[in-house]
Amino acid sequence: MLYENGLSIFYDRVLEISSQLGEAVVNQFVEEGRVCPRALRNFLFTVTAIDNLDHNPTATTTQSSFHGTSISVFQHPTTENPGELREPLSVSESKTRKVPELPESYTNVKKYKL
Repeated sequence: MLYENGLSIFYDRVLEISSQLGEAVVNQFVEEGRVCPRALRNFLFTVTAIDNLDHNPTATTTQSSFHGTSISVFQHPTTENPGELREPLSVSESKTRKVPELPESYTNVKKYKL
């Protein structure tokens, strides 16, 4: 309806743009071998904090619980070393409407013994 009234682009075009961006992010992961936010800079001292999120209520009216992981990334730029911007995403002009699958090495994490 928005497209028909000149207020938006065609929905198929939205799907194409979404899949192009998804494909670019997957390709960048494959090239760099890492997944990290675009705002992070190269060659900076970087610290991560990882913690579990658990919500397992014991009330009799509770209907669900939650478990997840929180990851925070901190960078420490200085005047002498502001870091280096990462290469921009390279977006193709494909007409596909489906985001490609991530590599198995990203979606299946090996279990390590400590």
